[in-house]
Amino acid sequence: FFFQAEDGIRDSSVTGVQTCALPICHVHYGAEAAGRVRERLAGQTAAITAIRLVIYPEAITYCGNRAPREPIQAQFSLSFGLAAALRHGGIEAGVYRGERFQDHELRRLEALVQIEPDEALGAQGRRGATLEVQAAGTTFRETVGAIPGDPEQPLSAEAVRSEEHTSELQ
Repeated sequence: FFFQAEDGIRDSSVTGVQTCALPICHVHYGAEAAGRVRERLAGQTAAITAIRLVIYPEAITYCGNRAPREPIQAQFSLSFGLAAALRHGGIEAGVYRGERFQDHELRRLEALVQIEPDEALGAQGRRGATLEVQAAGTTFRETVGAIPGDPEQPLSAEAVRSEEHTSELQ
């Protein structure tokens, strides 16, 4: 795992050189934006009629899986990750198991997601995402330019070693 840590910590699972290199990290930009939209919707997703994610091209290359049937496919799915964040409030390990993984509303949301590359971000070598969600005649828009672990938001050594971050990526 690779994270930007504020103290430059280095061990077998952490380095202070770059952000997370696992593909699931690509999913976090859309999921973070979806979490913000979820808050604005007070967790009510039934009125959502359209979802558009504009994200850096590399994320689409590695995590463009649609309608995942297996949890491992879902971990590499931008659309599943943001649908899970809208529906369940996050992408912790539990969304990839049992009833939460098969949840009908989550699957409905995932099918609504349209994904487009942000070529400008790609050309600049930057990461980020803009999410637009239409619900009840209103468009909710959120942009995420950095996530915890990026150089702009380094994690503390404690956060990197915490169960929340390490179990999420295993």
